[in-house]
Amino acid sequence: MKTRILVVSLTLAALFAATSCQSKKSEVKKVARVPESVETGKIKDEIIRIVNSLPSNTETVNLINSTGASYLAGFTGEDLKTENLLTRADKAKAYGTLIFDLAYTHTYNQVESFSKLVKIYEGLTKELGFEELVESQKQFKDRYQKNKDNKDSVDYLVTNMLNKTNSIIQQTGTASDISLVFAGAVVKSLNVISYLTLFAPSKDKLIEVLQKQKEIINAACDILKKSSGDQDVSKLYQSLVPISDIYNSTGSFSAETVDKINKLTNFISM
Repeated sequence: MKTRILVVSLTLAALFAATSCQSKKSEVKKVARVPESVETGKIKDEIIRIVNSLPSNTETVNLINSTGASYLAGFTGEDLKTENLLTRADKAKAYGTLIFDLAYTHTYNQVESFSKLVKIYEGLTKELGFEELVESQKQFKDRYQKNKDNKDSVDYLVTNMLNKTNSIIQQTGTASDISLVFAGAVVKSLNVISYLTLFAPSKDKLIEVLQKQKEIINAACDILKKSSGDQDVSKLYQSLVPISDIYNSTGSFSAETVDKINKLTNFISM
């Protein structure tokens, strides 16, 4: 009996020692991964710094509006089927296009299109797991309905909601999330400006606005490169390179240049 007790005791001791060793090994592994986590944090901070140094979607839309360009229907994401977005990267990129479309439709007072976009925007927010933003969107809808006849109040609410979206994504999203959302918005803005330019009776002012997007497209490429370890981010970066090349290799834009940018961005934003 004593022998059995001794054997059991030794076995338990051995198991305890093995578990203890495994725990220590595990702790060592966690410590080893800290520098990588710190480096990822630095990359995210740098991406956020670049994003915040550039014009917001609302500012870009206001610049378009200042040219006297009329609203053209039919190319916002108000009919987007989110079930067709198979990966998180697809959803994040589409989220960026929606944010731009919300700013665009609101500035041009397209209430029906804006309302459709808000529903998709809310659904995609849940799918991406931005829980704090989900609650903010509920409050926004309530306040929007109460103030919909007061233009100044509605302008403030929409701008505040878009700014909050940007802020919460930066706080809770990954570096890849931020890169994809930002790049998605940039691609959509270029697509909209080039599309409007192609159909505008007077193109000069819009071409000027399109050319001014050089810093933004270069920033989008720079941001995507910083997260290029992510395969989906790298894929989007490669799609943006030909657009960046156009901006960095030509002088004044021609109608042909505008058409090229429109076709390239249309393919990416689909």
